[in-house]
Order: sequence, then C-alpha cells, then structure tokens
Amino acid sequence: MTTERSTSVWGTAPPEGRRGRFAAYEDTLRRIARQHAGIIGQDKLENVIGKLKDARLLVAPQLGIASGYLSFRNHALHAQWETIDRAAVQSVLGFVEELLLKHFS
Repeated sequence: MTTERSTSVWGTAPPEGRRGRFAAYEDTLRRIARQHAGIIGQDKLENVIGKLKDARLLVAPQLGIASGYLSFRNHALHAQWETIDRAAVQSVLGFVEELLLKHFS
C-alpha cells in the first residue's frame, strides 16, 4: 500500500485512511435498517436500500439520493480516488448528516 499523501479533497490523509470517511454513508443506512426496520445481516447495500424503501424509511427524494451514492461508495471502497471530487464528498456527508438527524435525534 502506498504512503503517498494528497492535499486535494483528502487533505493530508494517507490513502489507507480515506475509506473511513466514506464508511459513514454505508454505516448510517445499515444502522437505520437495523434499528428501525429490524433488518439484520450483511445484505448488499442496494438490497438494504430496497428494504428501507419497502419499510418507507427512505422515500423520495432521499431514496434516489441514497441509490445515486452507491457508485460513489464503490469508488471509495476500491480506492478510485481520482473519480471522487470535493463536491461529492461534501454532498454525501450532508446527506448522512440529514439521515442521522432524521432517524436518530
């Protein structure tokens, strides 16, 4: 694994520390599913989103946004940093914050 440091979107975070910044998206969806819909397990994230839809915990426009971020999540998990820009990072973090406030406050 490389130890290169970037000062772009990632600040000075080493590549191996970047994935944690994106785990919030997946963790939040799985936590909502577990605590509010009784969905336990490690289903594919797209299946979790479908179950949240069925339970009416994700409805428009959040449903479309959550589905749209699947490719974002996949790019992050596969360390395809060049495909993710600052606006996407800020957007997904705002979305996660919205979900947390709605379902856990």
